[in-house]
Amino acid sequence: MNIISRNTFTLLDVVQVSSYEINLDGDYNGKSTFIVPKKPIADEDDFIIFHDNEVIFYGIVGTIENEYDCESYTITAIEMPRLFDQKIVLANTNLLATGIEDFIANQITSNFISSDDDLLNIIYLTVTAKSHTPVAAQPENENGIYNLCTYIKNALTTYGIFIDFEFTKSGINISLEKKAQEGLDIDTVNVTDVTVANEVYSISALTKLTVLWDNGTTSTTRQFFLKTDRTITEDIDDPDRAKGGSDVIYSIAQTEAEMIQEAKNQFTNNSYQHKVEFDVLRTSKLIPESQLYVGHKCRAKTKNGIKDSMITGIIKANNSSVISVTLGQLKVTLIEKLKGAEAGK
Repeated sequence: MNIISRNTFTLLDVVQVSSYEINLDGDYNGKSTFIVPKKPIADEDDFIIFHDNEVIFYGIVGTIENEYDCESYTITAIEMPRLFDQKIVLANTNLLATGIEDFIANQITSNFISSDDDLLNIIYLTVTAKSHTPVAAQPENENGIYNLCTYIKNALTTYGIFIDFEFTKSGINISLEKKAQEGLDIDTVNVTDVTVANEVYSISALTKLTVLWDNGTTSTTRQFFLKTDRTITEDIDDPDRAKGGSDVIYSIAQTEAEMIQEAKNQFTNNSYQHKVEFDVLRTSKLIPESQLYVGHKCRAKTKNGIKDSMITGIIKANNSSVISVTLGQLKVTLIEKLKGAEAGK
């Protein structure tokens, strides 16, 4: 493991890792642990680079702890996007029309690389938008203030925008991209490589949304309804409406397109959860380790049917022959259940 100074971007230490557990999740709240035989030269917020065959981890030092009468130390690291876990002022939202990637790149540049505060600027960062995905809705904010890390997380789960970090000799290159993904089918029923640990349904599905829209000139009320094919409609009598709960939001979007995008995002980030947690052998040929990453959309077969989903959690440990995987946001099956249809048909 290499430890890099956040302040100077120089190598501070190289330490052997006795054991590790890497924990990644869709909210960037994963905390990974590394056991090292000696006290590392590192401070909180320094960077770590760890390689173990196909396992590559970049992270930020959270804590360094040593138990009484124990020579080894435990480094707890948080995920790299937490570098931007900070409230900032919303600006340059016109870039969203070009691409959400361009907007995020601009916000990183103007707040973390070349802001008006030279002391806090991280001058060895570079950021590139590799794709351009236009969206209408602005980030959720409170009086023009929002958390950039939270928005980056929402960009992954809502729009499929990935943020990647590459360490070079001179700095960290950040890229933002909507990636083409290979299809991934996960069979948790008939494949011996997979053991299902838990499957949870929590039904509080948002299927009706009332939007109180004030664009600064006029105020109107609009209603949107979720259909069983996961599209939305404003037709209250649509025969394909899904059953479920309702909510009301207040929108100050300046345009109708922005308001509709806000409504779509509410349905996409639905409050219900449907999680499947399972272990898969690291040697599996049917579900290769390289395909198991947070944000990968997939189709999962469980005892309750076939569902569209996304990988929202990964845990890997050097002393384990399996990878622990979490799937979440399985909306299709819940809608089928709400309609009373048999899952998987």
